[in-house]
Amino acid sequence: MTKTRMALALGTALALFGCGGGGGDAESKARVPLSTANYDDVASAVVDSVSGTGPIFDAFDFVVEDTGPTEPTRSPYAALGTGQMGPIAAFALRQLRAGPQAREAALAVETETVRCASGSLQVTVNDADNNDEVSAGDSVTLLASQCVFETGQPAVNGSLSLRVNSIQFDRYGEVSSAGVGLNFTQFSIGDLTLNGAATVSASGGDVTLAYRHLTARVDDQSLVYNYTLTVRQGSLAVNGSLSLNDSTYRLSTLQPISMGRVYPNGGQLKITDGHGAYVLSNLQPSGYVNRLFLAGDDLVDATGPLHPW
Repeated sequence: MTKTRMALALGTALALFGCGGGGGDAESKARVPLSTANYDDVASAVVDSVSGTGPIFDAFDFVVEDTGPTEPTRSPYAALGTGQMGPIAAFALRQLRAGPQAREAALAVETETVRCASGSLQVTVNDADNNDEVSAGDSVTLLASQCVFETGQPAVNGSLSLRVNSIQFDRYGEVSSAGVGLNFTQFSIGDLTLNGAATVSASGGDVTLAYRHLTARVDDQSLVYNYTLTVRQGSLAVNGSLSLNDSTYRLSTLQPISMGRVYPNGGQLKITDGHGAYVLSNLQPSGYVNRLFLAGDDLVDATGPLHPW
């Protein structure tokens, strides 16, 4: 099997506008407290990060059910060009699920260049234990240079490394659980640049996205994601923190988030500044509404407009 096939078997995962993970610092306080002037913008940045994970619900379904391969007319790497966490995480798990034929591997370390619609993508595969199978410790490094995977997508640049942390197969040779670690180095998609680490894993019906100091720069904004999103029994929960321009806000899920094909259609997020103020974001099929509660009385101090999806 070609090195490209091996790369797909290991998965190529996660890029996003907004998502981070791994659990936040419970004692952290925002440098800029929540106020009537900024609460809607801060909460919207958080909701944007979560809403981009919607298609992750499809990921484990594909791991445990044969719902078919990626559309043959699309580039197998097209998810990278979306800049969306959900499609890329789902793609990583789908490729791991490919079955026994995908467990054939290139020997040791091999590199090839994959054709893009324009630009180039260099794929380096390391079969770490040289066992001709996808196994823990194997890795793939993708190095993009002005690579456009599909017409209309922004160019992708920089490096994304993927390492198989764990993988188990059932008696039929299908993937039953898997974990992939990712490391972004100046990985850019349009005006979004990512640096840092994340993991995506699936087991027993659960899918987890965990972000560890994953930094994103979008135009003049700087974000650091340090939270975990867990998909369990048809709903999503968020726990950890997000830093926006060096101000850290704690995130928690008061009501489990239900997701449609792309966007949330229910649930409630809490965003806390550590100074006593917080925002509740109420998620609805049509969009979301942010409400501000300043310190002291747990009464609503401001309500933002409906933000349509």
